[in-house]
Amino acid sequence: MIHAPIPHDEPQRIHAVKSLKLLDSEPEERFDRITRIVQLVFNIPSVFITLVDHDRVWVKSRQGSDLVEEPRDKSFCGHTICKLATDNPDSRLLEVADTTQDTRFYDNPHVRGAVSNRFYIGFALQSSDKKNVGSLCMVDNRPRNLTGVEKQIFMSLGLIAESELNKSISSLHDEFETDKPFKLKTKQSHLADHVSYFFKISDTANEMVKDMDKYLKKRGISFNEWRVLNEICKSSRATSNTICQNTGISPASVSHLVRALDAKRLIERAGTENFANKKLQLTCTDEGEMLWKSGLSRAAKIGGEAMFANVLLNPGNIQTPSN
Repeated sequence: MIHAPIPHDEPQRIHAVKSLKLLDSEPEERFDRITRIVQLVFNIPSVFITLVDHDRVWVKSRQGSDLVEEPRDKSFCGHTICKLATDNPDSRLLEVADTTQDTRFYDNPHVRGAVSNRFYIGFALQSSDKKNVGSLCMVDNRPRNLTGVEKQIFMSLGLIAESELNKSISSLHDEFETDKPFKLKTKQSHLADHVSYFFKISDTANEMVKDMDKYLKKRGISFNEWRVLNEICKSSRATSNTICQNTGISPASVSHLVRALDAKRLIERAGTENFANKKLQLTCTDEGEMLWKSGLSRAAKIGGEAMFANVLLNPGNIQTPSN
């Protein structure tokens, strides 16, 4: 493992991090909204917005993980902030398609651990004085390769996260409430339309989730329990691991949801209790399948089954607007 190096401008960079006054602050919707969109758009288990302090990487926003902070020298983000940024946003990207094949990370604890991080991509976030203070990053437990368009979308969302680091929430609110065009400093100006579209999708998804949750609770099941049922009904080879991968729900939460569904006799389990054991097979009971179909029927009434499926069940299928 190659420890994360120290940038040449480290004292000035640390000063910029401290000046943001965000370290150890409470979660904020303006950041969580961005990581939710990233998780939906890329159908990826874990997404983070981080700040890199002098000896730690601290997480400001997270999806699909309980990570709060980690040692800087063993972190992926510690490498990302060492990118020598230019006026081209591409220079701020650090992408590792398969960590097991990269000499910097193949023996990293995050790669060799129980939940192996096989894919990483990070975009260095800068302070107003152009210091790399943190990153927008996402992690998968399988190797991946993003397309050029996907990288452009990811960088666009990174620039939004960067903007949040450097301005107050009130100014952001004014920008969106007055419908001012959102200008992104990228090579392709049409990406602003993509980002606007994703914000609208996020709003739609949130409303759908609220409606579905209310509907399902009357039937004795939560929305996330129903999402697990969906994964089990879609596949005859569903396991806790595949559910975690496909939904972005953390392993601990999936394990809890599976136990809850089993207690309600909506699913049946065959195999060991060990979450990491891929031989644990999950199937729905007749009652569980009825509840699943009931949820699909409700989804069609909310906003169209196709829209619901794209936004909530198969977020990787979300289609961006035509250019």
